[in-house]
Amino acid sequence: MIPTTEPYIQVMNKKTIYRFLPMRRYSADEVKHIRQSCDMTQRAFADVFGISVKTLEAWEQGINTPGSAAARLLDLIGYDYGFATTVAKQPLKEYNGQTVKAIRKTLGLPRELFALAIGVSETACGSWEQDKSTPNGPASRLLWMLEREPDILDLLMERE
Repeated sequence: MIPTTEPYIQVMNKKTIYRFLPMRRYSADEVKHIRQSCDMTQRAFADVFGISVKTLEAWEQGINTPGSAAARLLDLIGYDYGFATTVAKQPLKEYNGQTVKAIRKTLGLPRELFALAIGVSETACGSWEQDKSTPNGPASRLLWMLEREPDILDLLMERE
């Protein structure tokens, strides 16, 4: 799991204890630092998240802060800048409910824990799985990463 000075979120499900990386609020300076450390323009970094340049500018100016799925993606990119380069090369993928559910099942997580791991509400996750809505840019990018490389989940959580 990615090291942190903050306490981990701990959840018990049946007889398994799950520890999750705490949800971070990224400051404007932190977002800008991570982007610059990846040696990316605002356009390229916005593409990594599947967001507009205006949204990224608002994050970097402190007007808005990244949502929780975007924060999870920042956690991963801040841990390994190579993630940004890998993701940037891929077109933004749209996920249907069947695929979202298949990714969650592959990871062996109930919906509530899957949602916590990727930084979305259980309601949002259920809505995706029922094809009532689709994951946004940052959530879609996280799903793509987990679909491609399920072991990335180990950076966001651990089980005991």
